[in-house]
Amino acid sequence: MSEENASSAEAKEEMLKWPIPVNIGIGKLDSIVKAFFAAKADVQAVSLTDLESRTGIYPRTLKANIEFLSKLGIIKLEEGKRDSYLLTEKGAEYAKALSAGDVKQTSIILKELFESNFKELVDFVEIRKSSNELAFESLFSHIKTMARLKEYEKYPRGVSPPYRAGIYTLIKLLKRAEIVPLETKREKETPSQVTAPAKKRPQLETAVKKTRTQAVQTQISVQPSGTLPFVINISIEAKDAESIKQLIELIKELRRGQ
Repeated sequence: MSEENASSAEAKEEMLKWPIPVNIGIGKLDSIVKAFFAAKADVQAVSLTDLESRTGIYPRTLKANIEFLSKLGIIKLEEGKRDSYLLTEKGAEYAKALSAGDVKQTSIILKELFESNFKELVDFVEIRKSSNELAFESLFSHIKTMARLKEYEKYPRGVSPPYRAGIYTLIKLLKRAEIVPLETKREKETPSQVTAPAKKRPQLETAVKKTRTQAVQTQISVQPSGTLPFVINISIEAKDAESIKQLIELIKELRRGQ
């Protein structure tokens, strides 16, 4: 495959993927939308740098979630500019309602945005609801599939943490829009593949027993009986308790015999 064809294939693949929130909770995602509104992005373009300073979110994470908000129809890239964004007309309405804490209006507008820009996802939910088969796991799996995420067996639900958090946030948005019932809750996370912990190699422990010993040295002068003109000097050393005991008894015997 030529380089040009490869690039074209990659571009097509990117177009087929669903942009989803990345490494972010719903509160932080809301803060991005509110930051756009506070920066008057409904009337003037706002730069990525400005948004970074307003939200405190890293540029890479910020940009990934701006891509999702663009797909949802809340913001758009300023024509002819890079990393410069505006709120769409419907996005401005949503940002205003969200910033004002108008829960009902926020829900209504968000539902319209989903129905216009994530129709396939909304249709999936409605079909499952009509047959009473909508469950958190099936919804999660569908989003994971349509986002074309790489499978990681070592992670819960086979999805790496940044994207798993993003799917949870997307589902919360669907609940806010009253598309997904609030009672659709996720079960406890478990890794898709449980790997038994590796057995530790038994460590060889060398027990070195040290016996504390006491050393006793003594020098005994023995004067033989009679008139022999010499003295016998004996040096004795004992290094353990039993030997010391025997040495003491020997000394006593020798002294008694002098």
